[in-house]
Amino acid sequence: MRALRTVPFVILLLLTACGGGEEEASFPAAGKRAAEMSEPMMMEAPPAARGMVADEARSMPAPDVRGGGDAALVERKIAKTASLRVRVDDLDEFVPFVQQSARAAGGYVASLMEHAFESRRTADLTIRVPSEKLDTFLETLTAGAAYVEQRALTLDDVTEQYVDTEARLHARRELEKRYLQLLAQARTVEDMVAIEAQLANVREQIESMEAILKMLDQQVDLATVHLSAYQEIEGSFVFGGSLIKAVQRAFREGISAVISVALFFVRLWPFLVAGALLAWWLRRRRRA
Repeated sequence: MRALRTVPFVILLLLTACGGGEEEASFPAAGKRAAEMSEPMMMEAPPAARGMVADEARSMPAPDVRGGGDAALVERKIAKTASLRVRVDDLDEFVPFVQQSARAAGGYVASLMEHAFESRRTADLTIRVPSEKLDTFLETLTAGAAYVEQRALTLDDVTEQYVDTEARLHARRELEKRYLQLLAQARTVEDMVAIEAQLANVREQIESMEAILKMLDQQVDLATVHLSAYQEIEGSFVFGGSLIKAVQRAFREGISAVISVALFFVRLWPFLVAGALLAWWLRRRRRA
């Protein structure tokens, strides 16, 4: 009698293996992972739930994760990243120009950091723009710069990762449907608890895969531009780009020097008092 109970479970494993083989024909990595993740879930269920899974497996066809075709027919997913280093005549005018150009292209400035040194000012920006407008946007930036020192473009093909994740997501959704059908047919509380636990695990995997696909879509739809711009300041004595600011700085440094000297003598007051007393004593001794 116990041997007869194991027959449906063996049939389930055979059907799962057949379904996994069909997945591996189109997506080897996705099919293998889906098969490996499905079998432990079935085996962890109680005996009654395993019998329900076997009955359901016999009545349902194996899921087809191939979608609409193989990876060769899928539209390529290309993530673009550009880097640009330019010299500008006026950084205060160039940064707003970049922000306005990004908005006009349908993008935005993700980050901005400015630095000021003795002889130059710099601005580092990270910009996201639609991929189809990347070339036009780069031409706009180079036209607004005085000199282009470096320009680079990197293309990252994420098609394989996208298709693999999409295939595994399809397999997880099919498994979710099976668990929902089994949950509706559950006869005991033990079966319901076991199926709901596996269903929660599958849904967590589905949410994670959907987040990965969303992230890849954003990388493909919006290109990333790393822009570094700098402005040379004439005369190393000029700080902040104007002679007035340099004079103000020198005046503040002079006051600071006077205060520092005064504080230095204040710190020496014990020695000064001792020296004065010693000089007074020596003078009295000579008179005596």
